[in-house]
Amino acid sequence: MLTYRAFFDLLDFPHPDLFDEDEWVWEALNRLPAYLHGWGNRPGYTTQESRILGSVSSSARLHGDSIFIGRGSVIEDGVTIHGPTIIGDHCEVRQGAYIRGNTIIGDLSQTGCNCVTNPGTLIGRNSLIYPNAIKKGYIPDNSVVKLRQQTDIVARR
Repeated sequence: MLTYRAFFDLLDFPHPDLFDEDEWVWEALNRLPAYLHGWGNRPGYTTQESRILGSVSSSARLHGDSIFIGRGSVIEDGVTIHGPTIIGDHCEVRQGAYIRGNTIIGDLSQTGCNCVTNPGTLIGRNSLIYPNAIKKGYIPDNSVVKLRQQTDIVARR
């Protein structure tokens, strides 16, 4: 069974209550909005700054109060993140990425420049999404999501 352990090291993970050992990890997405809203009301986590343990560029846009960014994570210029979203520890969200909410990104993962994650995306630990990729669904840990494109030149009419 694919549980939360594929995504996070719970030794220091601040959200173990979101997950249940006996369920698929994506079942937590149904509870994510209410969980993060309630979690943000706990002592010491009532401001957005207290839920941002990583580094966020001044030109990044965070929409909503249900966003958690883990220790050592870097959010680069031009990134847009909608809540509810959990970004694990030591992640990199590259320039121009768009995280559309209801997303969980596991520890040590990276999203490429201009990458889009649609609602309901679960990215496993230590995974990489290439630039310009658009993803929804489950990405296993230690995975690379490559974008393969073909460019055609045709006559303009």
